Amino acid sequence: KSLHTHGYFDQYDDFMSHDLSPVSSRKIKQSLLPSNKPRRLLCHDMKGGYCKDSDEAYRDVFTSWQCIDIFCYFSHHFISIPPKVWVDDCAKNEKVCLGTLITEGKLGIRNGQKIFQDPELLAEKLARVCVEFGFHGWLVNFESPVPSSQHVTKFLRFLTAACKKHIGENSVVIYYDSLDSRGSVRYQNCLNHVNKPYFDACDGIFLNYWWNGDMILSSLELAGTSRRFDVYVGVDVFARGVKYNAGTGCAVATSFLQNLGASAAIFAPGWVLECGSGKNKSVDEAKIEDSIFWSMLFKS
Repeated sequence: KSLHTHGYFDQYDDFMSHDLSPVSSRKIKQSLLPSNKPRRLLCHDMKGGYCKDSDEAYRDVFTSWQCIDIFCYFSHHFISIPPKVWVDDCAKNEKVCLGTLITEGKLGIRNGQKIFQDPELLAEKLARVCVEFGFHGWLVNFESPVPSSQHVTKFLRFLTAACKKHIGENSVVIYYDSLDSRGSVRYQNCLNHVNKPYFDACDGIFLNYWWNGDMILSSLELAGTSRRFDVYVGVDVFARGVKYNAGTGCAVATSFLQNLGASAAIFAPGWVLECGSGKNKSVDEAKIEDSIFWSMLFKS
């Protein structure tokens, strides 16, 4: 059974039972992240992923590659491998491309238990999947409780090391800010003593969205000069539970982050087509609306 017949997996055993092809590995385009300025991550969650809207319609209108450094393909399946069209687009535009590992609900607890039985085994396979499909790493999102925080930090260390070994020093593993120090799901919305061990075990952290200015200032201070740009501050384009408005209203948040010199993670910008000014428009019209959206978020 080949991984090439699947883009996503819902169960650990299903993923582990699929073989990697020994002859189809691709040369990964080595895309360097800027080390001396804030970065921007696009987290592409649109209508569940793996559909025409997420992989055709949005590709047709998104042209603002100059506004981002990392493209992360997100869905609510346990393991999401970025579709080839997005991997190719990232390579063409010299951007880092990430897949997603997420655990949610009761199935997530079961998948998590299996991860932690042999974390090094899964880490090795995930890294080799990156080589097979030509992308750079993973966003890791534990939205189900885990037995202990030590299980997570160990897995993150294994995965980060495996990706460096197989992909190179430009590989990227980012932890989503979802757990407390006991392994319960409790968003911190900042970098603090609770989630810093997770941050220290990988290449970065994607902060949850319910932050304020003081929380970001303290996050950057705790990260230190050498790692401040590895803190990706979440901005939800749907504006759920935040003080800014959806769509271009997110410019309030991104402008604040730019002024602080903080990296940003833009979640679900497909909003422009789903709910915003690009909805029900022609491709050319929607392309203009999406460009306006990105220019509003990141003004030169």
